[in-house]
Amino acid sequence: MWQFFADNPWVTLFAVIALGSLLGLARLGPVRLGAAGVLFAGLLVGALDPDIGRAVPAGVSVLGLALYVYTVGLESGPAFFRELRPQLAVMAGAVIALVVTAVAVGLLGNKVFGISGPYLAGGYAGIGTTTPGLAAAQAPLRTPRSRP
Repeated sequence: MWQFFADNPWVTLFAVIALGSLLGLARLGPVRLGAAGVLFAGLLVGALDPDIGRAVPAGVSVLGLALYVYTVGLESGPAFFRELRPQLAVMAGAVIALVVTAVAVGLLGNKVFGISGPYLAGGYAGIGTTTPGLAAAQAPLRTPRSRP
């Protein structure tokens, strides 16, 4: 049965979306999964058989991730900004303090301990759990440097 889904990636994709949408509508106590139901359904189906995950075209996973982030933003965006407004000054101060601390630790790590830039950038990405920061840290390591 699972081989059918591995052989038909588009059927698998739409089955996961349908199953995840139904899962997202179900209430688990006071919590409703919403768009995350599709994410959990995809993880479940991918865990059932590794061939299923390999059969889905590469661009579909990126599109799926983008749609997931978009739908989560649609669901939580208004509440996020409504709750953020009264605390904006405190949050802005915390962000400024975080950036100043990160710069100080980076300079200290480079000057005192001799840690190079890519390692500092990777550490920053790991501490802040920022995927774009991690991608930026890995980019210089993947591309060969041209030496004059």
